[in-house]
Amino acid sequence: MKELYERKVLELKTKLAATEDIHILEKRQKQSVTESDRQLEVMFSCLFLHKEKESLREELQALKRENKLLKENNVLANRKKERYACEIKRLNKVPEQMKLGG
Repeated sequence: MKELYERKVLELKTKLAATEDIHILEKRQKQSVTESDRQLEVMFSCLFLHKEKESLREELQALKRENKLLKENNVLANRKKERYACEIKRLNKVPEQMKLGG
């Protein structure tokens, strides 16, 4: 009888040890999955940031081109304004010269 109980206790201890091993393995697997999830999250985040960076870089280049065109147009408008101012001065001198000459 004692041997039967000892055998039962031994079987239960073996089952308990196996169950604990399974529990430990499941826990490790779960941690591994969460670490994998975190790694995937980081990778997606990096990918998103890379795409966002590219998008911002393209937008910056477009704004630089637009700025350059606006500066060129501003220079042309200033030259035109200067020519008109010179022409106005010249035309304003004509009546004075006619008075002096006439």
